[in-house]
Amino acid sequence: MFHDGLDAPGRLAVNCIRRGSWKRNAPWQFDKILHSRLDRHAPDEFFAARAIFVAREPVATIRSIVTLYRTLGRPEYRDHADAARYYIERLDALAGMWHRFAPERRVGITHRSLMAEPDAILAATSGAIGIEPPLKNAYRSHAASRRGGGGDPLVSGSYSRIEAALPVASGTREFLDVPDTLLDLAVERYAKLEALFRSEQTVSARNKWLESV
Repeated sequence: MFHDGLDAPGRLAVNCIRRGSWKRNAPWQFDKILHSRLDRHAPDEFFAARAIFVAREPVATIRSIVTLYRTLGRPEYRDHADAARYYIERLDALAGMWHRFAPERRVGITHRSLMAEPDAILAATSGAIGIEPPLKNAYRSHAASRRGGGGDPLVSGSYSRIEAALPVASGTREFLDVPDTLLDLAVERYAKLEALFRSEQTVSARNKWLESV
């Protein structure tokens, strides 16, 4: 859904109602924004929301993008190099968005940390940006999310929660058909965004310590 005007939250609510996922008394309204075009023209009011940034390491992400679009039979991102360019653009967009949210309204997590300690990460995320009640490690996949173009059409229906898993190697670049210079740039952009996340966590931890002494 495009966040391009003040009526965007209303359109999101209507979409949720149509999909049968609207809860009138719910304290939060959530949208997973996957593509830069969806919030490129967001109004200033958009940045008064709370934002959870999530990033995944380059090799695994590039492979996943290509697998997804091939499985869906869609023409976008049919090769690793094209997916790598999209990945780099998306990380750059996220890094730019990061600074537009107030520190107390943003949190950044990596896919690796979320998979390693899902319950702890969800609790920390809730506390960092003031979500009450806290996020629960529970998931219900709506049918609309499992159709092509949905949020996770391949495996979402197989899970009801985030299962903790030991971090695994994302694979080696030798099996990607991507020029080294392009993949090096993807690695650099990911490291830059992860550094923003870590810096925020360090500042938050220091502030909490100062409040306690």
